[in-house]
Amino acid sequence: MERKSQIVVSDLVPAGIHVLQHVVRQVLKDARDDPESAFESVRIGKQKKLALRVDINAEDSFKRELRKYHKGKFKNVKVYGEESLRSKNLNLSRKKETMVLVDAIDGTDLLEQGISNWCSAAVFFDPRNQKGKRIMGAFVCLPTGDVYYATSESESEKAGAFVKRITEKASEPVCGRTKVKSIKRASICFYGQKADNFLSVVEHPFSKNLSRLNRQAKKAKKLDIRIFNMAGIPMMLRLIDHRVTHARGIDAVFDLKGQKPHDFVPGAFIAYRAGAVIRTLSGKKVSLEMMEDLLTHPASGLIKYVITSTESLATALFQMFKKGRV
Repeated sequence: MERKSQIVVSDLVPAGIHVLQHVVRQVLKDARDDPESAFESVRIGKQKKLALRVDINAEDSFKRELRKYHKGKFKNVKVYGEESLRSKNLNLSRKKETMVLVDAIDGTDLLEQGISNWCSAAVFFDPRNQKGKRIMGAFVCLPTGDVYYATSESESEKAGAFVKRITEKASEPVCGRTKVKSIKRASICFYGQKADNFLSVVEHPFSKNLSRLNRQAKKAKKLDIRIFNMAGIPMMLRLIDHRVTHARGIDAVFDLKGQKPHDFVPGAFIAYRAGAVIRTLSGKKVSLEMMEDLLTHPASGLIKYVITSTESLATALFQMFKKGRV
């Protein structure tokens, strides 16, 4: 018996790049041409949840463009957007179809404020595939129009994740990760825009250990940590795409409060394919199978994680998470 949607991995790359670039262009146009309407709040769905018009328009734009792409080749792919992904009861484990989970605007508050650390993300997923192949591909488009992606066929660390830069005709492997091993020289990102998230770091042993480390190193002037309170998918991508060898890059991204699986997996999957070190807060390695399991219940629970450019930096960061340790 044939599957309802005969989609293979090789079909996804041009489709994912095209559709997400289309969405990002539309989002930027909406925000530029009619910001009053774009950022107007409206009630949607049976639960009458609040959303912004720009979010709804972006998701609708994704659906329309995907369905008409390549003469309707993807018209039977089930699209799960932000509204359906809010349901804690959503269970995709027994679905018999190829689907795509979409966050058309990840970081709407940043878009509103004119800050570029937002993105459009999509994950193609088929629970019928063998384990390790159920995530068929993940795609993330930044406001620049650059699209980062990886697929289930991306096996090599040297060519496991790719980027289609808006200025180039062809995709290329991401430039790779930094080689930073010491916490004293690291550029670290955490999500701290909301009070709960910010306090999860301020009240955590990490902050006390950082203060202690700072006092110890102050006289010697050997501490050169950079800390950013913006994290999420865009920073995961910057961690794996260190383009200027002698310049600083992003070395670590962590979240102590946790993200919904559908907000974590697109960036984590691409970073995984690029060879980044990904752990839960308990220190357990995040595997492809774990990410697949998370996606079967995309709005159930939170994933707390650490992503670093090197194993040594991961070890050093976990030491910072322990009480009374530096």
